[in-house]
Amino acid sequence: CIAINTVDKTMQYIIPRDDTSSRSLSLQERAFLRNAARGVSSSAGSILRLDGRAPSEARPIRLSFSRCHNRAECTVQLGNGTRSAASVRAELVPPPNADRPNDGQVKFGVEVGPMGCMGYENTVPISNYAVGESVDGGQAGSGGGGDVPYIQRLMANRILRLLERTLLIGGSIDAEALCVQSGVWVWRLHVDVSLLDDGGNAMDACVLAAVAALRHYRLPEVSIGGDGDDVETSEAVSSGYQETNIIHSDDREPTPLPLHHTP
Repeated sequence: CIAINTVDKTMQYIIPRDDTSSRSLSLQERAFLRNAARGVSSSAGSILRLDGRAPSEARPIRLSFSRCHNRAECTVQLGNGTRSAASVRAELVPPPNADRPNDGQVKFGVEVGPMGCMGYENTVPISNYAVGESVDGGQAGSGGGGDVPYIQRLMANRILRLLERTLLIGGSIDAEALCVQSGVWVWRLHVDVSLLDDGGNAMDACVLAAVAALRHYRLPEVSIGGDGDDVETSEAVSSGYQETNIIHSDDREPTPLPLHHTP
């Protein structure tokens, strides 16, 4: 905007606006942003959305899948500006809760780092692992502390809580179906989500990637004990211990996860 002050009828001078300091938006800028957010037409047949979509039109979605033994991955792209990836794997662990010996466990990890946005810092992924709980030989906790920007911590925590509410509290995953041997072995699922590019709707992209990866994952078969004719095997079974082996997916067809519904 340019302010024009008239000195007389023949002479005018122009005072340019100083944009070096912080300022509020002009009325024209506010009107443009408000109309763009609401999808109001500036003229007949034109919509104020930067990517050309209609007000109620969703972004185009593209999913890419990959799978190997005991691991599945999914990459989701929303439009041209948002990408997220999720991987799922499983491991055999003793039942985490003594009062529920048949319940398996699902753990989530969310990484929101500098790859997603230039303003984000490199930090430990946010997870719902208990403090001091071992993960791949290391220790994991809540993460996200220190000098991490508030907006980055908030985004990671909101994605993590949304995954918990959608998949765990919502009853999408059957915890009892993850039991291998009651009171001895259960499956622990690890769902790791990474925000690759934050161009809007990041929470939707991360949840979609996690659900698609869980749907694409195949749980390997497990062999418990051996043939009962062996003397050593019989003694091990009578003492309460049975050897447990995870069968490779190339040797025996794995099975899909027991999901009640797709959120």
